[in-house]
Amino acid sequence: MAAPHTSSPSPAARADLPVGDAQAGFVEHEQFNETGGLVSRAGFMDGVLHGEMSSFGSDGKLLAMAPYEAGVLHGVLKLFDENGEPVQEAAYHRGVQQGVTRVYVGGALVVRAAFLGGCAAWRNNVLCGVG
Repeated sequence: MAAPHTSSPSPAARADLPVGDAQAGFVEHEQFNETGGLVSRAGFMDGVLHGEMSSFGSDGKLLAMAPYEAGVLHGVLKLFDENGEPVQEAAYHRGVQQGVTRVYVGGALVVRAAFLGGCAAWRNNVLCGVG
């Protein structure tokens, strides 16, 4: 996994910074905090989230990676704690939770659940929505 971008813009230039070929329709934006630390990085195709979106803690550690395709989650969403240990991995297909989701505590796997069309499925039971 690549380390966060270490060069920092001046405080006056810490807003979203486009990187890439805007004429081709794809632009990567980076957002920085008041001390110049990278907060987030995301790709956009024609103004819509596309590619990997990453967010970082104030210490620069990766907190989340989310793959997007045409503005919707598509791939494996990964969340991490402040120590860099995995907290959750959830598979998405065109914006719907689909496939295996894993939940971790202290880096140890504690829950493994299958999702089908956004519904949790196990032993011939299906749970869709709560409430």
